Amino acid sequence: MTRRALRRRAFLLTRLPDIGNLTGLRELWLCRNRLRELPEDFVALQGLERCYLHDNKLAAVAEDFGRLQGLEQLTLSGNRIRAIPSSFKFMTKLWRLTVNGNDPALKFSERGAVLELLANDGNLTDLVMSPLPFDGIPRDLQKRLRAKLGKGLVVGG
Repeated sequence: MTRRALRRRAFLLTRLPDIGNLTGLRELWLCRNRLRELPEDFVALQGLERCYLHDNKLAAVAEDFGRLQGLEQLTLSGNRIRAIPSSFKFMTKLWRLTVNGNDPALKFSERGAVLELLANDGNLTDLVMSPLPFDGIPRDLQKRLRAKLGKGLVVGG
């Protein structure tokens, strides 16, 4: 039997066992726990479409997280994340990304390249981030991002 969804909300989990063998998993709810890191095999969940990791204690997202190219929705808000890896540019099916309530210094690695992809080629229509790191991003790219995201851009949400 293939598990399509896994929900472990508010279980106060501090760590996860290896879960990469759950290849049929489409939806993962691990919000409101105490997770500090994800297992190394997390990126083996290639069928994952929706992933809710908000309100944990995650300090980082693996650099190869972008290998989850089937992700459509990702919620990382309410953690301690300081950087969004450049590999996110490969998640072209991602249409909702929520990263508000993380470290105030949160930034996108190679932010120009990642945000450029989001502004042009990706499906992203909802970005919730506070504050949106527009410092150092060319004005034309800022303008395209705002135009593409429109009402889906929530700053301070």
